[in-house]
Amino acid sequence: MRKQVDKYIETVDEFYHRILQKIPYLSSMKTIIQISTILFSFLWLNQESFALENTQSSSPPFEVHQVYPYISVSKQALMEANTLSDLKNKNNHLDLEYRSEWVSKYFSVEIQVCKDGVLKSASSKSETFTQEQKELLAMADPEKEVQVKINYLPKNDLVQNEPKIIDFSFSIDPENSARFSNGKDALYDYLQKNAIQNIPASHFENYDMTAIKFSISAAGYIHKAEVFGEAYQSGKFAKINQALLEVVRNMPRWNPASYADGTEAEQSFVLTVGNSENCLMPLLNIGR
Repeated sequence: MRKQVDKYIETVDEFYHRILQKIPYLSSMKTIIQISTILFSFLWLNQESFALENTQSSSPPFEVHQVYPYISVSKQALMEANTLSDLKNKNNHLDLEYRSEWVSKYFSVEIQVCKDGVLKSASSKSETFTQEQKELLAMADPEKEVQVKINYLPKNDLVQNEPKIIDFSFSIDPENSARFSNGKDALYDYLQKNAIQNIPASHFENYDMTAIKFSISAAGYIHKAEVFGEAYQSGKFAKINQALLEVVRNMPRWNPASYADGTEAEQSFVLTVGNSENCLMPLLNIGR
């Protein structure tokens, strides 16, 4: 705050000297009064912006992000995909489970979905979807995960190269994300008034950051609220985390995430407070 005051004084001082440069002499009281009036007006007009700047800097920065599942894909992308590799996007970790370059030969690729509570499957001998598999993916219950099982021969130089199995699942992202009842601005206003404004910005030094993960249930209620990476945080965030947890758990009901057919689904979010360049950020899977 001291730096802001000094900067403000320097600005006024510069303004004053500019006026003096334009006036050859100050021989009359009238001239002095005029200058004083101008300076007073300058101070009055700028006091609001100064107060706003000081208020904004007194609290740490914060954001609310959507957290994506480990592997997920939108319904549209799923319908346009022709191969397993087409399911990769910036928000998922498919490449940690499967890459086509790992495979020398496919023995079978089985796709299993849930349709009206009943499991259905279709197989192929490559990563390219057959027509039957594409039809199966199109009819899958959107809120249920799709299972993939690949029986293959790895691509390597081993003398005894044996078949292996890759087994993973992925979810389908809802077309409509969960939404705070009165929108994003209302959500940020709620957090600012009930928690953030009570946290000194000076409490966060260098790359300090804390994060509260929470989920919005299919009914729109807050649950699974917890401190992310609490084991790696210093004790100075204990009280702050408890305050943030309380305000998150007491949030009003949200409009839950939903699919195009109206099916409502659970969705996860995270509230981050502090420096967004913290090394924990990539672990949140927020698709930045």
